[in-house]
Amino acid sequence: MYSIHILLFCFFLNESIVVVGAATATIVIVFAVVVLVVLLVVLVLVAVWVVVAVVFLVVMVVVLVAILLVLVVVVVVLVV
Repeated sequence: MYSIHILLFCFFLNESIVVVGAATATIVIVFAVVVLVVLLVVLVLVAVWVVVAVVFLVVMVVVLVAILLVLVVVVVVLVV
């Protein structure tokens, strides 16, 4: 009689370990997916920031070149 109780206890203990293991694995997988999504969002935001910075620098260089050309034209007109 005791052996049946011990076998049932071991069976349910084993089942609960499997359930806890599956739950833990699910939590770990969900956590990993969340971390990957957050990293992807951060990567996209950094990429957008870099593109905006490069566009801003290009615009500033174009504006500076235009100002220098205007100054050169003014100096040439004043000298001639």
